[in-house]
Amino acid sequence: MRDVVRAAVTAEELGFAWYTVGEHHFGERDVIPSPVVILAAIAERTSSIRLATGTTLVANRDPVLVAEDYALLSDGRLELIAGGSFFPEPYAVFGQEPDSAPWAGNLTEDGFFLPPERLRLRYRELGVDDGTEVAVYCGSGVTACHDLLALELAGVGSAALYPGSWSAWSADPRRPAVRGERPWPHDQEEARA
Repeated sequence: MRDVVRAAVTAEELGFAWYTVGEHHFGERDVIPSPVVILAAIAERTSSIRLATGTTLVANRDPVLVAEDYALLSDGRLELIAGGSFFPEPYAVFGQEPDSAPWAGNLTEDGFFLPPERLRLRYRELGVDDGTEVAVYCGSGVTACHDLLALELAGVGSAALYPGSWSAWSADPRRPAVRGERPWPHDQEEARA
């Protein structure tokens, strides 16, 4: 974590305009389960560089608490970017999408697709049977294609890809967004609106 803070300080010294810290849980990737802690350390050691979250996994947290935590940082230097994870682990572990089918579950330990009968069983346990309409999506549409192919191999459901996935959904300017000097909600009802 110290390396991340040092990198941000160096970025400011070199004249960069932004420094972003993403939220990551589990696995072998950079693990930063609480970007607000790292961004607070960066804000303490910098003065002009704009700070941002790569993505804050709001499905895993209370939106009011997220807004309050980030509102304490650095008087307007922070951009909070909310979204979903590109990786399946947070959803499986935190239980936000109990009916989801992370793509890795379609594979054997050797990395090959499960036999069609095992894929059928997997999707039937999630409520997908012949005639079930299914939409597949993920962070950016990439891993969703894997589920689309698995459903085809299993011969179940009528699946369609939402190609933009969370990236397109969250970038749609018609979606509600709060902006301003102090853009956090004042209570849970306002946060969920």
